[in-house]
Amino acid sequence: MKYAIDVSFYDARRYDLLKGWIYDRPTDWVRAGVDAALIKSSQGLVKDPGFDVQWKAAAGMPRLAWHFLTGDNPFQQAAKFVQFVGELWPDDRLAIDYEKDPKTNSVPSMSILRTAIEEIRRQTGQKAYIYTGGYKWYEMGGAAGYNQWAAEYPLWLAHYPYDPKMVPALFDAAYMDAMLAKIEAGTLKPLNFHPFFGQVKPFPEVAIWQFTDRCSPAYVPGHPGIKKMLDFNVVYRPWWENVTPPPAPKICPTCGQTIPA
Repeated sequence: MKYAIDVSFYDARRYDLLKGWIYDRPTDWVRAGVDAALIKSSQGLVKDPGFDVQWKAAAGMPRLAWHFLTGDNPFQQAAKFVQFVGELWPDDRLAIDYEKDPKTNSVPSMSILRTAIEEIRRQTGQKAYIYTGGYKWYEMGGAAGYNQWAAEYPLWLAHYPYDPKMVPALFDAAYMDAMLAKIEAGTLKPLNFHPFFGQVKPFPEVAIWQFTDRCSPAYVPGHPGIKKMLDFNVVYRPWWENVTPPPAPKICPTCGQTIPA
């Protein structure tokens, strides 16, 4: 199994009495003990203030940048997302987080999602991941959308099999280890425990499963522990395996300069 945590500005900030919020405390990804870094890039047309420091800190390991798509301007949002992330290495990936718009509380639109994700594909050549919850996918017509076009894009599913009202409110190391053991044994799966999944067929294969948002930061040694709870993910389809490396630069034998591709 491969594992990942996803982070945003909440995970990298500290408060200074004179300067206010400062974003300079990224995860120590080497110590964190996870296989991939899932980092928020932007929301709407605004860059996440913690993105650059987290993205740089995760250099050298598989990275995925995700954008929170709001309910308007999908072309502009896609362009901004690509601009904010910048150069992509072979083991870097992109994702669109699409849920209810936090401002309007409107139901997500498959057409808006499709517009944004296909624009990202046009600009980068990547099939970006779709991040959403199971019920949200059903609510916005994911079953029909899957039949038409979304099957081409890998799914990052947020689905928590335990009721948030259940104790413990925070999953400590022992609880997390027990959950992971069940996942690795196959007794805990992404599509278990909710009857509405039977109505969402065919359902896309889950590439990444965000199985909890209640992991204790103490479980991840390299996390600065600013947030009280973390999202923890299983990566079923590691995108960094069997990746073609970038071509070696061609050097002029006479002058020693790099020859442009």
